[in-house]
Amino acid sequence: MTAASARLAAPFAQFFRWWWGELRACLPSPEASAQRVRSHVLMIRMLQEEVVFYDLKGNTGTEIGRLMLDGAEAPSNRGKLATMKRKTARWRAKVVLCLPSDSVLQCQVSLPLAVQENLREVVGFEMERFTAFRADEVYYSCRLMHVDRAEKRIAVRLIAVFHARSSRTWSSIAWRPTGDSAAPSSSRPAASTEA
Repeated sequence: MTAASARLAAPFAQFFRWWWGELRACLPSPEASAQRVRSHVLMIRMLQEEVVFYDLKGNTGTEIGRLMLDGAEAPSNRGKLATMKRKTARWRAKVVLCLPSDSVLQCQVSLPLAVQENLREVVGFEMERFTAFRADEVYYSCRLMHVDRAEKRIAVRLIAVFHARSSRTWSSIAWRPTGDSAAPSSSRPAASTEA
């Protein structure tokens, strides 16, 4: 290439570098696309005789599978469970175990407004005062229910499940918990109660 043709090509090269940069800026970032993938929540709802799996998006849940607890070792159940685990890994989904309400301790506690910023840590620190257990003995979740600015207090819903109860449930479906979320089962799927 001669010096004259290089001089003529330089503005075009500069234009195409700029244009390509603008096009790349219009594409979703890898972080944004990872966030879209993580928008899935897999809720595992434990019933008396069976386990129901839901894919939660927003406030709606779609049933995506069920298996009977008494035949958890049956080949068909192992296949269904393996499929759920693969979906969870592919979606990078948060998994929420939803237990029958009689297996879950629920209470409302009142705390100073100042603890709102560190709510989960404060509830964990005060767990023995609210329940008969230490924070390391339970999976727990808390949700801000009401703020009373005049009294400088907040009402918090505390949900806790004893590790032993949860561990038996997880092992009955051969799943290992990785998070720290607790949710009581209701008549229909609900979003995670994790704070």
